[in-house]
Amino acid sequence: MPAPPSPPVLGLLLAGGAGRRAGGVDKGLLPFGPTTLAAAAAGRLRPQVEQLLVACNRHPEDYAALGDGIVRDRRPPYQGPLAGVEAVLPALREGWLLALAPCDVPGLPADLVARLRAALPACDRAVAWARADGRDHYLCALLTRSAALGVTSYLEAGGRSVRGWYATLSGQAVAFPGPGSAFANYNTGAASIPPGTRVS
Repeated sequence: MPAPPSPPVLGLLLAGGAGRRAGGVDKGLLPFGPTTLAAAAAGRLRPQVEQLLVACNRHPEDYAALGDGIVRDRRPPYQGPLAGVEAVLPALREGWLLALAPCDVPGLPADLVARLRAALPACDRAVAWARADGRDHYLCALLTRSAALGVTSYLEAGGRSVRGWYATLSGQAVAFPGPGSAFANYNTGAASIPPGTRVS
């Protein structure tokens, strides 16, 4: 008997932050080699998902070109990445999974979604996130639709911590072997990006 088809995945690139550590600039649009941080991250995530949306609060035309559309925070801007997760909920269809990635991690592993999917707990409100070099990368994650839908009540109760939200779900970290450079995060401005750095 053939195995049932895997659930499709909606990818969400999180690019809606205020860029405080980057001097207030829109860090997703900072240069990264011949492209931008967000374009490099989108290029890594897009082949792994059925649809890619970008959560942004500025420069919608730039971000719309990176995927299949954009979403904007339904709350006042810059309340954190969970507001971006909430913004995508109307587009998250029944039976789909939600993959998250931040716009300032341009070297995302090519097997990120596959590895997270393999470890996703077998329950409705489940989440799996990446861990490399002993560090948790909570925004490199895969969630069931039921888990994602719970973000609104968490925000309404005053929650803002991604880690705190995951504590309300059935979740586990997924170890990615080798150096953690695939999850290197460039969020302090273009000067922090090593000259000649490129995503292979």
